[in-house]
Amino acid sequence: MALRKVAYSTLLLLQSYAFAASRRRITPLDLTQWHRNENAHGDDLLTSLLGVSDPDSSTYGQHWSARQVMERFKPAQKSKLSTLDWIRSAGIEDSQIVPSADGGYLDFQATVDQAARLLNTTFQTYTNSDTGEKQITSEDYYVPGDLFDHVAYVVATSPYSGSTPIRRNFKRQTTNVSNPPGAIYNCSQYTTPLCLRKQYGIPPKMVGSANGTFGIYEQAWQNWLASDLDTFFQYFAPELVGKRPKMELIDGGYSQTDIPNVNFFKEANLDFQYAMALTSPQTVTNMQVGDMVRITEEVYRHLPLGHLNLMLAALDRYYCDSLDPDIDPPYPDDQPGGYNHSADCGTVRPPDVLSISYTFPEAAFPPEYLHRQCLEYLKLGLMGITVVVSVSDFGVGSPPGSDDATAGHCLDKDTGAFNTTTGSFSPSFPSSCPWVTTVGGSQLYTQSNTGVDLEPTDKNIVCANSVHISQNETAWYHIMSDGSVVSGGGGFSNVFPVPTYQREKVSWYKKAEIAHLSTIDESFNATGRGYPDVSVQAEAYLTMINGQMKALRGSSASAPVFASIVALLNAERANAGKSRLGFLNPALYANDGILNDVVTGGNEGCDVDPAFKATCGWDAVTGLGSPDYARMRKFFLDLP
Repeated sequence: MALRKVAYSTLLLLQSYAFAASRRRITPLDLTQWHRNENAHGDDLLTSLLGVSDPDSSTYGQHWSARQVMERFKPAQKSKLSTLDWIRSAGIEDSQIVPSADGGYLDFQATVDQAARLLNTTFQTYTNSDTGEKQITSEDYYVPGDLFDHVAYVVATSPYSGSTPIRRNFKRQTTNVSNPPGAIYNCSQYTTPLCLRKQYGIPPKMVGSANGTFGIYEQAWQNWLASDLDTFFQYFAPELVGKRPKMELIDGGYSQTDIPNVNFFKEANLDFQYAMALTSPQTVTNMQVGDMVRITEEVYRHLPLGHLNLMLAALDRYYCDSLDPDIDPPYPDDQPGGYNHSADCGTVRPPDVLSISYTFPEAAFPPEYLHRQCLEYLKLGLMGITVVVSVSDFGVGSPPGSDDATAGHCLDKDTGAFNTTTGSFSPSFPSSCPWVTTVGGSQLYTQSNTGVDLEPTDKNIVCANSVHISQNETAWYHIMSDGSVVSGGGGFSNVFPVPTYQREKVSWYKKAEIAHLSTIDESFNATGRGYPDVSVQAEAYLTMINGQMKALRGSSASAPVFASIVALLNAERANAGKSRLGFLNPALYANDGILNDVVTGGNEGCDVDPAFKATCGWDAVTGLGSPDYARMRKFFLDLP
C-alpha cells in the first residue's frame, strides 16, 4: 500500500528535546485529525472573495453572512466518511470519536500502539533539556495514499503535553522627547496625529455616522494607561479626555496596570492614542486576548504563538474546534491567574476593521497551521471585515525566535532554523497571508539618519506605471545608536503563492529590479505572495508612556493608522447607505493611483543591505505606496 507523508504539529520541539525512550504501547494519546477541505483551495476560493471585493464584480460589497461562510467551507461528506473508516480500521470505537461542530475535524483517543499503526510511525518520549518537560511525539506521520486528499493535518498530544511558546521580543525602540509642547508641531522630525492628518489628508473630525466598529488586537500583558491617554489627548484631541477604548476581553483578557515596566504599555498606548485621536468620535475596541499566567517583569519576551488563533476562535465559533493544543494556549487553565473556563468560542462579533500589530516568523509554525489561520482572514473578508496587519521591524528577517533580540531573524539555508543572523530571508506572519492588507513602513526624508541624501534632486519624478509619487517619503530605515539597523519588513512568503490580484504588479517589480534581485535570488521565494501592500509612516511617533513623552519607531505603528483611515472611509460609505469596504487588496492593486508611490530607499537584513529596494510601482518594501485620503474617499464612495 502506497503511503504519503501528512502534515502534523511539532512546534519545533525536537530542537530542544532529547530522545529518552520508545513509549509503551498502552500509553494513551489524544489525536485530532483535520479533514482536507477541497472547498478551501483553488481558484474557486479566490473567485468567491473577489466576487465581493473586486470593484469590477457585479456582486461587489454583497458580503456573506457567518452562516453562508460556514456552509461554504464545510468539508465534503466523502472526506468525513473516508477518514472515519480509516480511524475505525485501527480498532478505535465510535464512542471514542467526537466530530467537531463544523464538521472540520475528528477528535479521538487511541493508545500509542493504535496511533502508531494508524500513522505508520513510531512514538518516542523526548525530554526538554531546559525544563525537564516530557513530550511524546514522532518525527513523521504517514497515511494511505488514497486518503491524502482527505487528511490535511494530524495532532497527537499526550498526558505530558503542554503549550511551548516560541519567544518573541517586541521591545520597541524609543527616544525621550525633552520638550513636548514644541515637538508636537515639528512634523519634519516627529510624527503626531496633526502631522498624519497633514501628510495623508485625513479629515480633522469624522462627519456623520460613527456607528462602525474598529478593533485593535492586543495580547496578554500589553495594556494602555488611562493617565497616558488623557495626557496625550490634552495635546492632540481634547474632546477625548476621559474617554476610553471599549474592552472586549477574550480568554481571560484583562487590564494590567500594576507592573511599572514600560514595555507593558508601549504598543497599546501607541495604538489607542493614535487610533482614537484619528477616528473620534468613533469608538475603538480593545480586543484583549489572554490570561494572567506567567506574569513577570520579563514576560513581554514570552508571548505564546496561539493568541491570534484564540481571538479568531472567539470571532468564529466553528473555528474554535480547530485550535491546536500544541500551539494555542489550552483552556480551561487552572494555574494561578489562568482562565479556568473553556475557550471563548464565537462570543465576540467581529469589528468592521481589525488592526493587528504583532508578527511572528512563518518558520515557527507548521504550514498547515498557517493555512488554517490564513483561511480565517479570508472568511472575515467574505463577511466584509477589513484585516490590517503590520510587518516586522527587521527588514527581510522576521521577529527574533529567542530571548536574545540579537540572536538573528533569518533562516539557515541547510536546516531551516530561524536563529541565525545570516542566511535566507525569513518572512513574517500574518503579514504574508494573502487575505490581509499588510502595512509597511515609510518615513519622511527629513527623518532619515543614514547620512545619505535620499531626496531626489528632481521633485517631479515621473514613473511610467505610477500616477502619483510621494514627494517627501522614503522607505523606513533607521540606524540605532549601537550601529544596528531597523527597517521595514517586506519580501515574499515561503508558504503562500502569489495571489492573482497582485500577480501583474509583482511580476513587473521583479523585471524592473532583475539586476539586483538576481544577486540575492537564492535568499527568497520568487513565487511567493509579496508584501507589504501599502505603507505608512513608521518613525518618531510621539507617544505618552508612564507620564513621559517618548518618540517610538516601528512599522507596527503604521497598521493602526492605515486601519483608522479605513474606519473613516467605512463611516463615509455608511452615511451614503453603502456597505463596508471589506477586503481591500483587489481594489488597491487595480487602482493604485489612489495612493502615493514611495520610490526611494530600501530595507535590509540577513547580512544583505540593501535587500529589497523601493521603486516605481509595487515593491517589497513600501508596497503600492502611502494613502491619500481625498483620492481614496472619492474612489470608494463612487463604488456601489
